[in-house]
Amino acid sequence: MATTCDLQELSKAITKGQKGIGKIGKSLPVLHTVLLRRVNSHVEIVSTDLEKWARGTCRAIATDRPSDDKTLWEICIDPRGLNDWLKAWEVKGKKIREVVLGISKKGETLIVEYSDHPGLSAVATFKGIQGQEFPYIDFEKDKDREFK
Repeated sequence: MATTCDLQELSKAITKGQKGIGKIGKSLPVLHTVLLRRVNSHVEIVSTDLEKWARGTCRAIATDRPSDDKTLWEICIDPRGLNDWLKAWEVKGKKIREVVLGISKKGETLIVEYSDHPGLSAVATFKGIQGQEFPYIDFEKDKDREFK
C-alpha cells in the first residue's frame, strides 16, 4: 500500500501533528510516537498525551487504491527521524517534490521513497509500532482538547 505526498506538506503536517507527544519517561512508549495513517485522500499525523491531542494533515497526490472512508494503512513512529530525513531533501524554490509512503506487510516499518527525476533517489525505513496500539481519539467529541 503506497501513498504519494508533497514533501513540504508532509513535513509541515508532521510538525503540527507531533505537538501532543507526551514527556519522555513519564508515559507509555506509544505516547512518544505519532500515528501516521492514510485516511481517504489524505495522510494524517496524530499525537496525544492522553489529555490533549494534535493533528496535522496533508493531501495524498496519488494512491495505489481508490479512496474510501476507512483507514487504508497506519503505523506509530517517532517523528523526529522522519522529519529530519524529509527536511534533508527540501530545496527552496522547487515546487512539488514527492515522497512515497508505505508500510511493511507486518505493519511495523514505514518505508519512505524519494526520487527527483532524473536519477537521484533514496529510500529510508523507520521502525515503528502497529497503528492499532495508538489510543483512540474522537476528534469531534474532544475538540476542546486539541493543542493550539
